Amino acid sequence: LTGVSISMSDLAAGLTIWTDRAVRDMTGIAGNFDILMPPWTDPLALTSPGVASGREPAPDPSNPDIFTVLQRTFGLRLDPRKGKIETFVVQHAEKPTEN
Repeated sequence: LTGVSISMSDLAAGLTIWTDRAVRDMTGIAGNFDILMPPWTDPLALTSPGVASGREPAPDPSNPDIFTVLQRTFGLRLDPRKGKIETFVVQHAEKPTEN
């Protein structure tokens, strides 16, 4: 993961892709930054043996997860919180008619 001239809220939005929940910027840090994150273990990857069957593999200290990388590299921590998020709900859908 690399970023050139990104804000903390842009980083948070990007981290949403790599976590199982919405990530919000609550740092209060202003400005844009260039970032280069070292590799990490993707917590959502289902290609590892055992994960798809519900058995998690043992943690590999040489390949930390994204949470550990954020803490060690940037001093940023993802804290779980409850809050409101925007959602889009489709209440009705129909096939289009021919014109």
